[in-house]
This record gives sequence, C-alpha cells and structure tokens, in this order.
Amino acid sequence: ADTCDRINAALEQAVEADSTELETIVTNEVGDIESSKVVVAGVLNTMINTPPERIELIVQKVREWADVSKQRKSVLDDDWLKLVEMNLKRLIVDRESVTIMRKADRLARDVGNELQSLKVICDMRPVFDEAHSKVQSFVRLANLRLIYVSQDGTRRNCELALTESELRVLRTEVDDALQRMQVMAETQSRLTSHGDGTNE
Repeated sequence: ADTCDRINAALEQAVEADSTELETIVTNEVGDIESSKVVVAGVLNTMINTPPERIELIVQKVREWADVSKQRKSVLDDDWLKLVEMNLKRLIVDRESVTIMRKADRLARDVGNELQSLKVICDMRPVFDEAHSKVQSFVRLANLRLIYVSQDGTRRNCELALTESELRVLRTEVDDALQRMQVMAETQSRLTSHGDGTNE
C-alpha cells in the first residue's frame, strides 16, 4: 500500500510522465528487492493495461476463480482480495498521462507484432575441400533470433543468418531509426508544451 501511494505521489509531481519516466518512478519506489525487475514489469503492465473502471470486474473474476475450491480459497481469501482491490485502486487512478500511455501502447500493438526477446549468437562455419578432408576457410555469421507475439496472439520466432557486412547495414539502419526517434521525441515535447496554454 505504501509503495502504491509513493508511486502516485511521484507521478503527481512529474510534469510530463512518459513510459520511460513511469518505469523510472516505479523502479525507484519498488526499491532493491529480490525479483525487483519482475515486480516492476508487473506494476507497469498493470498500470498501463488496466483502466480504473475494470478494477472491480477483475477482482470479481479472481474471487469467482478462488471460490471454486477450498485450496484456492486458502490462498486467495477475502482479506487478501480486499487488500488487492485496495492497492489496485491506489495504483490505478484516472490520470491523463497514464491514459495517454495506455492509448499509445494499444496503438503501437494494433499495427504491428510485439517483440518479446531478441538474441544474437555468433559462430563460424567451416568450408571444406571437395574431399571433405581439410578445412579451407571459415564463414563468420551472426544468427539473429527474434521471438514475437503476432496480431492473433500466437507466439512465433524468426531467425536470420547475417554476415558481418549485413550486421553493419543493420546497425546503420538502427542508428538512423534512433536518431529519427530522438527528433520525434523533441518535436513531441515542443508540441506538448505549446499546447498547454503557455503559448500566446
């Protein structure tokens, strides 16, 4: 409960809280505890993806699930559910900045697949002579593996074998995209500040 209140207080003081600042706030308030990354990810997911008006429905669904058996009820008793509902109402409030983040996240996922993980594994593949008795050379490759969730909710993966020159092309494209994102962020900041009534 105290952590939820501290997160809310920090958000109240933030002038313009975007997703990055929200993550920083939550990380600072959760503190250095065991599995803190998992806790932060869960809090962020809850804040961005749960509208305030759905809290009671969510708690009701959990209560119905717990009522199915005594074993479930022993873990998710009424006192625990009341505490969960109270903390959710502290954490999820009708705040404009979070509502905007929620809309932005939904918009981003409506038009593309969601990346879950990315990994690059480098290896060398031998080139043998025709008799396969001697290694004549090696081919250096970087295997890029992407795991993503498609629009229909299916978890899929894609693997690409990239040469060093192709990796350099990819790095150039990524650097260019990051530069454009920075320009867009600066433009967004200017437009937001001009739209708050401070301009003449």
